[in-house]
Formats: sequence, structure tokens, C-alpha cells
Amino acid sequence: TNCDICSGLLVGLWSQGLQCAMCGINCHRGEGIGDHDDCLGEAMLAPCGCIQSSSSTADEANKTLGEAIREVRELAQEKPNFFQEVRAQMDKDVMTHVTNAIVSEGVEGQRAKNFRRIKEKLTPLLCWLDDIQAKGELYSLLILLKLHFKIAFLAGLIGLVGWVLAMVWRHGSLTKSSFHMAVIHESTVLVTIHIALLLIAGTFRYYAGFFKRKAIVIDQFLKDKFGIDAKVDIGISVAGAANRARWWSERILFSAAITSYIELCLWFAVQPSMETLLYVDHGVCPAKE
Repeated sequence: TNCDICSGLLVGLWSQGLQCAMCGINCHRGEGIGDHDDCLGEAMLAPCGCIQSSSSTADEANKTLGEAIREVRELAQEKPNFFQEVRAQMDKDVMTHVTNAIVSEGVEGQRAKNFRRIKEKLTPLLCWLDDIQAKGELYSLLILLKLHFKIAFLAGLIGLVGWVLAMVWRHGSLTKSSFHMAVIHESTVLVTIHIALLLIAGTFRYYAGFFKRKAIVIDQFLKDKFGIDAKVDIGISVAGAANRARWWSERILFSAAITSYIELCLWFAVQPSMETLLYVDHGVCPAKE
């Protein structure tokens, strides 16, 4: 059998190179003759069916040993350098297999190294989360509320300082009314931020539930398509990740709802009264009895 890319001999009695399952062309696994350094690469780049197969190999798998030996004798008689060609092609095939093995080993080594880095960084985080979870619902909720209030404090402080500096730079001083306006502005910003966080927490809760329902399918998909065993390679199984995501998403949603409610109450508390608004807008003073 000859290669349809370089027309060189395919070494072997039964397993002679590679054959396309769609159009039936044959090719070497690697280097062929002439200028064809990678017959397999050329065959994969060519559209299927554009290369005409030069041999019919549909029944080669059913050849008997006698038929194969008879075919070799006929080829040796037709081509005086037949065995030299076979030896040369075998050397090329061996080099191709060695190169592929070295590349595969390097890829697997780099892949294992990357997964080891991920595992080393992920394991302490998982231990910390599991430790918090083991201390109970109340402790976990307090940790999340503390995180929410830190975000609110930092965002409010940065915004308030920026507002005060802008007012001082523009007017040269900071009055009580301008400070009150700064507080109203910052409370509005904080309410917006926490409502956005609440929506994000709700979305996370929804997809965490979906992740848990599809954990088995996702685990099988990773194994079949990418050869990834999450428990071994990353340090956490897909089911374990799904359970943690579901548990934490519920607590994050609850803590986000609490902080949003508190921020809304504070926002309503700092709003000016109707008399103050009338005085600011129209210069109308409240009536005195």
C-alpha cells in the first residue's frame, strides 16, 4: 500500500499507516518521501475527499499471512530496492513515534505541573471554607456579613472623602447642608451597590443549583473530553465543588438580603423632610405657629 500524499510505501503487513474513515485515503504517520515531512499533517489540512485514494484497502484487514507474504515477494521482484525502501521508511516511522512520544510526555508533564499549581493554591482555600462551614450556620453568616459591611464601609468612605474634597475645592468650605447632601449621595450609592450584589448573589444561587443537578454529567464530560479527574488533578471532586457552591450560595444570598435591607433603612433615614425640600427648591420656610 502506498501513501496518497507522497506516493511512498506504507510499511507494515496489516497496520499500514493511517486511513481516513470518510474518504479512504492512506498516509504515513509522519515523514514520507521527498519533500513531505509530515504526511499526516498534510492529509489533515486537505479537505476530505479532495485527494483520490490510490489503493483499495477495505479488505486488507482480512488478509491471510500467505497472501501478505506473496504480496511482499511480488513487490520485491518489481522493485529491486524494495527492502531498502522498507528499512528507510521504518526508520522514519520509528523517529516519528519517538518524536510523538517525547512531545506527548512533555505535554503531560506541563499539564501535571499546571494542575499541581492549581491544587496547591486551591487546597488551603478549601480547608479554610470547610473550617468556617464546620463552625456552624451563625458563624458563617457573621463572616459573610462582616465581608459585606467591609465593602460598604470602604465604598462609603472613599465616596464621602471624594465628595467632601470636591465641595471644599469648589466652595472653599464645607457647610452642614453640603455634608448632609454628601451623606444622602453616599447612601444612594451604597444602596445601589448592595442591590447589585443581591442580584449577583441570586444569580449565583441559581447556577449553583444547576451545577449541583448536572454534577455527574459535568464530571463525565471532563473525563471523556479532557481526561481530567477533578478529584485527583485539582484536589476537589465535581460533586464536592457543587455541594460547596450550593451551600455557600444560599448563605451569600441571605447575607446580601440582610445588608440590602439595612442599607435601604439607612437610605430612608437620611432623606430630607418635605419641608426641607420645599425650602431648598422654592425658598419657602416652614410655617411657625
